[in-house]
Amino acid sequence: MTIFICTNASPRIRGELTRFLYEIDAGVYVGKINAEVRNLLFDKIEQLSIDLSDFRLIMIYSYKNENGFEYKYLNYKNYKLENIDGLILPIYISQNSKN
Repeated sequence: MTIFICTNASPRIRGELTRFLYEIDAGVYVGKINAEVRNLLFDKIEQLSIDLSDFRLIMIYSYKNENGFEYKYLNYKNYKLENIDGLILPIYISQNSKN
């Protein structure tokens, strides 16, 4: 199972996602695709989103680990997802932070 959640997507990106996945709500795409198609789709969306400053994407997919899933994301500037002892937690990144 693969889930893409995106915000401020262009019609071109939405079209690419709907070629392989079902749009069950605005910006939420779900489907069962193999790992090669999933990674190629993520790479293509990454290329298409270079000029979109407000575009954000998170991809969650089934994976054989303790959590049962893995994730990748694009353009999340205010926080990142961190795996801490097998627990995935969102870490807020302050705008005033020097790191």
